[in-house]
Amino acid sequence: MNNKPHIISVSRRTDIPAYYSGWFRERLENGYTYYENPVTKKPVYADLSPDCVRAFVFWTRNPKPLFDHLDFIDGRYNKRHYMHFTINGLPVELEERNPKVEFAIDSAKWLSDRYGDHYVQWRFDPIVISSITPDDYIVSRFEYIARNLEGYVKRCYFSYVDLYKKTISNVKKTAEKFNIEFYDYSLNQKIALTNEIKEIALRYGITLYACAEDNLLSAAGVEKAHCVDHDLIALVSGKDFSAKSMPSRIECGCIDSRDIGYYDSCPHGCIYCYANMEPGLALMNAKKYKESGFPFDGMKNIKDEDSPELSLF
Repeated sequence: MNNKPHIISVSRRTDIPAYYSGWFRERLENGYTYYENPVTKKPVYADLSPDCVRAFVFWTRNPKPLFDHLDFIDGRYNKRHYMHFTINGLPVELEERNPKVEFAIDSAKWLSDRYGDHYVQWRFDPIVISSITPDDYIVSRFEYIARNLEGYVKRCYFSYVDLYKKTISNVKKTAEKFNIEFYDYSLNQKIALTNEIKEIALRYGITLYACAEDNLLSAAGVEKAHCVDHDLIALVSGKDFSAKSMPSRIECGCIDSRDIGYYDSCPHGCIYCYANMEPGLALMNAKKYKESGFPFDGMKNIKDEDSPELSLF
């Protein structure tokens, strides 16, 4: 087994801080967890003991439920973590159960006051262009959030929505239900809109990072996103280290990490989400998981030599 400290992503597959923070605390106390390999569907072991965790990268739309556990996490892992926090203010037709923008902004400020302005990586992501979210809506939302986060964040990560195979049907259903038209912008249209929000970001001391949008880097003068970021992890861990690139999709700039979440378990209800096959299924699964835990929670710690699950790996 490789005991080299690893980065734990919490999580790009579901919103653990918002919905499963108690579960996460329990797994930390146990010192390990299992998660599902999305291809083979077999369990994968992750050692969560402090010596084997380089840092945590949190991903959320609502970190508030995690606040009750931060003293424990900080004491056990010496504040080795940072957070990607999505605040974009899209309409309820597109994001059914997301917290209000003002609530999210207050949470981001609280985290920044606790850890510093490097901690919260604001995600204005994805940008969805539609008949109810035209350019002026996007610009207005961005300006409002950026203005209120001035001095509390240094970075904003963004991308334009990608309609994966599993999300096309969800978008189509929403379009028909609410009579919404969705637009696929050309590169020139994306460059123009990106330039507009970049100027706003600069006004408030925020640097714009494009996530898997390399065609915008030189054209719009924005930075390339490395969401699981070597420099940020070196900063919060206090140690430099070597890491290999491990993109999760084309043009992704992330380094290697272990994502401990489960797909189809986030009940936020975002119609474009690649991590859910269908929002209704994710809501149903979330109710089940919150009551009885995730599928592999009962498996023993692989460090126990008597563990019968050793044969799975």
